[in-house]
Amino acid sequence: MSEALEWGFELGWKLHALEAALCGGWKRGGMGLSVRVQRNEGGRSWTAVGDDGQRRETRTADSADEATALVHEAFGLTAWRRCRLRRPDGSGSR
Repeated sequence: MSEALEWGFELGWKLHALEAALCGGWKRGGMGLSVRVQRNEGGRSWTAVGDDGQRRETRTADSADEATALVHEAFGLTAWRRCRLRRPDGSGSR
């Protein structure tokens, strides 16, 4: 599965280069926020890169969801985070 993720990430960057060559770049205002996430070497952390056409922010975290949430917060958006469930005895998360 990680090869598929790496391939998808690489394809995204190649499409970005193609768009830049054909359309003059992807830095167009009003296009919204684009976030890409990739597992770092060693597989222990994830890096999310967000771009809104004006600026680019990069954040690293232990999970893809958390890295994405940190990028959303860097752009001033409300971040979605997975709800951590408590055990019936009230200790820890599942």
